[in-house]
Amino acid sequence: MTVTWDPQVLVRPAAAPAEPRTRTAALGETLRWAQPLAAEPLRAATGELAWDGPAERALREPAGAVDPGLAQAVFPGQDAAQALGALAEPPSGVDLWISARTAAAGSMRLVGERAGRPADNPLVQVAWSLAAGEARWISVPAPPELRGPLWLVCVATAGDALIARAVVADDPPAAMQRRLGGAWAPLDDPTLRPHLHLRVRARVPGRPAIPVVVRRGQAAVTLTSDGPFALTGAQLAKLNTATGPVLVELAAPGSGAVTLAAWDVRLG
Repeated sequence: MTVTWDPQVLVRPAAAPAEPRTRTAALGETLRWAQPLAAEPLRAATGELAWDGPAERALREPAGAVDPGLAQAVFPGQDAAQALGALAEPPSGVDLWISARTAAAGSMRLVGERAGRPADNPLVQVAWSLAAGEARWISVPAPPELRGPLWLVCVATAGDALIARAVVADDPPAAMQRRLGGAWAPLDDPTLRPHLHLRVRARVPGRPAIPVVVRRGQAAVTLTSDGPFALTGAQLAKLNTATGPVLVELAAPGSGAVTLAAWDVRLG
């Protein structure tokens, strides 16, 4: 009997994905893990991608994309606030798009209303931090017992950041600013309809399927839902029509966290 051993069969890549295993995500944000590869063919690929969080939808959001040229500055001593206005149903959270001109940090709060202005005491508060040049949604949850009217307040304790502003066609809820902890004043001339670029989220009943995409170059295969998976022979063959890194992707169905709980690639 003759046995032939091929040292390239079932060899695991030396480098695992560099991204953290667990990452937070905002509604609709696509998270990716990249497995460094060159032209090696895939022989097997198994893993587990787990979503932890509710399913949500946008209850209110700006009609257009973020305009980097239209923004409101926040820095220590310069705060900004946006009234949420009337909502068709209780919110599950609010997202605000912030970009950092320098490394920046601060807090985002949901507060009640007092005399048509944001109240002082936070009902919910989260800390945020961004590296210089980083831009993303900052999310604050809204507990089910919260009732309006509500305001979102953004405070910077370090650095210099910009909050994107949105152009709203109808009569938007009020947007305000304050300097050095003083009185709140309108963000801009009310005739300009100033509005911060925020998104109000609401829960979706049940838990929908959350597709996972495995991609290599221009080739991609879609798995029906998160959880454990093993690529089929046909799926591996499709990915092997391309070369380069293998990406595992999931688009967040709400505000929560995604964990790449297991990932094993074999090369042949």
